[in-house]
Amino acid sequence: MVSSGWCMILNHEKNPGVARVAGSGLRGLRAKLPKPSRQVRGPFPARQPARPVIGPQLQDSLGQPFVIENRPGAIGVIGTAEAARAAPDGHTILMTTNSTLAAAESLFRKLQYDPVRDFAPIMLISKTSMILLVRREFPARSLKDFLSLARSRSGELTAGYGSAGSQVSIAKLKAGGGFAAVDVPYKGVPLAVTDVLGGQISFTFADFAVGLAQIKG
Repeated sequence: MVSSGWCMILNHEKNPGVARVAGSGLRGLRAKLPKPSRQVRGPFPARQPARPVIGPQLQDSLGQPFVIENRPGAIGVIGTAEAARAAPDGHTILMTTNSTLAAAESLFRKLQYDPVRDFAPIMLISKTSMILLVRREFPARSLKDFLSLARSRSGELTAGYGSAGSQVSIAKLKAGGGFAAVDVPYKGVPLAVTDVLGGQISFTFADFAVGLAQIKG
């Protein structure tokens, strides 16, 4: 329904030197930024797949220790705001998605950061699509069956979201499918997936990397 993706950025307000280094990618980080350990801020739960993979690779590539800190909540806005408030000295790197950098401005009345002013991009890590997930016992085996069931039980199904991508995907599915559902917010998509599998909620939309393992069983 909605594409999502991971990127790596630095906070750089009032520090154009850091912004220039960020623009040169990982090579710039290795050559120009100070040596003490750096912190990778993640605005989503620890079970998101990108950070556990990228963190060790950063450490190996740059020869410096990285501390990964997860601050989930409000589809990533809480952790992103904390990263924006960190000292703009190149020690704090934010790994985030379009949830906090693009969609959040439309989903929240006021943000405690400016996605353009407060950050400088380092690199795009990945792009992915969203997958509609239900538990194996759900009484629908295709999208057509799902929509038929959802319309017949309009307002009864529960939909969990933990990112802007999943939230917007659910909204588009409900609008296009002509049914209502109860939206349930989560601190991250993996938490919503867990509750789908446990039967606490009816469905969710998950990033491909998060949902694929559950599809394979």
